[in-house]
Amino acid sequence: MRKFLFSALAIVAFAGSGFASNEVVSENAETKTVTTVTTVEEMMNLLVLGRNPCEFNIWVEDENGDQLDWWLGTGPEGGFPCLELAISTMEKVKSMYPKAKVSLQITQI
Repeated sequence: MRKFLFSALAIVAFAGSGFASNEVVSENAETKTVTTVTTVEEMMNLLVLGRNPCEFNIWVEDENGDQLDWWLGTGPEGGFPCLELAISTMEKVKSMYPKAKVSLQITQI
């Protein structure tokens, strides 16, 4: 009877080990940098020092909110030149669609 009890315990212990955690954890976290600016001078310094390529989106919607057109704009440098390029492009789009709502989003500066 003892052998049977030990055999039963061994089988239960071995079967229970199959439920142990065998997971492999891999972290692929994307890091984003957030810069907090508190003064106009800090903002201007940030814009002047932008070295990344510029990227922005422009959406055109009618009075019902239906999308009429969309642009993805890019420029060779970030910072203040990026803002100038984005705003001038938005003004051209506004002249093409004078009665529509034109929105600008700068995605990389």
